[in-house]
Amino acid sequence: MLRFNYQGLDPNPAYQDTFAYAQIIDSTIGWKVWGNHATPIPVKLDGKNHTVEVPLTATARAVKPGQTLRLQIAPSTAVFAPQRSGVYFTATNIDLKLPVVSATKYM
Repeated sequence: MLRFNYQGLDPNPAYQDTFAYAQIIDSTIGWKVWGNHATPIPVKLDGKNHTVEVPLTATARAVKPGQTLRLQIAPSTAVFAPQRSGVYFTATNIDLKLPVVSATKYM
């Protein structure tokens, strides 16, 4: 589950309701998107403060000791249509929870 506060403004009302995209990045293998997954996050770019909470797209991966995963919030991805809004966007108080299970549990 991903939750954060954000603020952004697009002066064109036609583009104020848009999407940002959450991706998990594996920085130990060259900053690649993990499994080519992206989660659309509905955002309203009206200059006001908002809070959004979305479940991330499901994925399953083995993580090795020392492997580093990071959250990327991007304006667009190769998976979805290009972003039409050309604005600033600030996210704060980011809280990400990823479910983790032991591989030995399933062997």
